[in-house]
Amino acid sequence: MATEPSSPSSEPPETGSAAPAAKPADAPSRAPFYAVLVALALPGSLSALWLAPRPAYPAEIPPLVVPSVDAAATRAWMDELAAARPPRDGDEDRERTALYLEHGLQEVRPTSTPGQARARDERLEALGVALVEAGTIDAVRAADVEATVEALSIPGDEALGEKGAFPGALELYGAVVEGRRVAPAMVVDALAWARWNGIHRRPLTEGMNDTLLLAYHGWLAYYGPREGTELRDAALVEYMRVGGGRGLETEGFLRLSRDDTTGARLAFDAAYEATGNVRLRNHALALDLVELEREDVHPSADGT
Repeated sequence: MATEPSSPSSEPPETGSAAPAAKPADAPSRAPFYAVLVALALPGSLSALWLAPRPAYPAEIPPLVVPSVDAAATRAWMDELAAARPPRDGDEDRERTALYLEHGLQEVRPTSTPGQARARDERLEALGVALVEAGTIDAVRAADVEATVEALSIPGDEALGEKGAFPGALELYGAVVEGRRVAPAMVVDALAWARWNGIHRRPLTEGMNDTLLLAYHGWLAYYGPREGTELRDAALVEYMRVGGGRGLETEGFLRLSRDDTTGARLAFDAAYEATGNVRLRNHALALDLVELEREDVHPSADGT
């Protein structure tokens, strides 16, 4: 007799004997879905966190940058000018060269009387005018500037006529620190150029191209003497005029160095508006807090 299949029992299983009910095979897990949501939201969250206003007190003035392409082109231009220098065979040229080198030597080892020094300087001025009239001033100036810069690498008392007191001037303006050049090389060229013009009583920036002007004015604005506020302000205006970058930010640091918190905040605000750089906005926010703290410590009219 055939055995009939048993029907499912209607009695509940014994406690602990049954396995948990299985998920339907076609029900996907939600974990990947949530992971995608987090991945999509995270960059936005980080971006919002980064862009959120956060006061950050200005730390240090930005470095002066002279674009390397412009510096290389200017160096080639100066070499070309110097190569066009006329031969030193004229009486006036030989006289000017001798007086120029004597001026450099007198800067470090003065022996001339005031009258002699005045007569030498007046003669150098006249000979500089003669160079302009002859159309050779650019070539002569470039050659002398290159000789001055090359002489900086000559140790001791050699080439004192070419160097003069220029090494000390580089230290005074922070271009050289403990015998090591910290300024861009183009800054040294620009300062040597200005020195040549000064010796011949010419305008200090006469004959400079835009790269030399940027290096010259930029260095004076960024790192000029702290007491020379008018000099640094004027240099900053000229630096920005020839296309110098981060000028408003630099103005903020200059004003901050003079304890002009309000002026610094306005400069950083303007720099932020011009560039969209959130760091500059955060500098302005920090200075806002400084101004508020200063107002808080001032006693009110009733003494409270």
